[in-house]
Amino acid sequence: MKNKQEKARSGNCGRETGKPPANEELTNLNNSKNSNERQPEYLDDGRRIGYTEGEEFHKRVRGRLHQLQFPPAWANDESLTLRLQEQGIKRIIINDLDASRKYSVSMEVFLEKGFRIERGHGTQIALPLRYWEIEDEGKPKRPPLTGLAA
Repeated sequence: MKNKQEKARSGNCGRETGKPPANEELTNLNNSKNSNERQPEYLDDGRRIGYTEGEEFHKRVRGRLHQLQFPPAWANDESLTLRLQEQGIKRIIINDLDASRKYSVSMEVFLEKGFRIERGHGTQIALPLRYWEIEDEGKPKRPPLTGLAA
């Protein structure tokens, strides 16, 4: 039995087989939800990417590593985003652990204003920062710069 660090390094999300789950298994993992329970979400390769709770998808990231610089934006895996939409997820929330900041946007705005990119991590949908509501730890929420209600 591997210890937790070895499992994390091997990228098998706690499975002893070392192989990512088949697409059918991913569908079962991602669709077995009680509406308000926190449920993990997985990429197609089996890596855990975040969790859903109610109608929200939450993802924790290190902004200095994961935030797009040109243009300044947050991106999410395209196939995961489309699965989340099918599951009825209404909001995407990104918690930037480096800046102690929370970014939030409706699924509708994310899909309507987002653009497709491919920068070596599979096809993603990216949404410029101006569309996100931003909440700094201990400060009031800032609306999107576009004036759109998210």
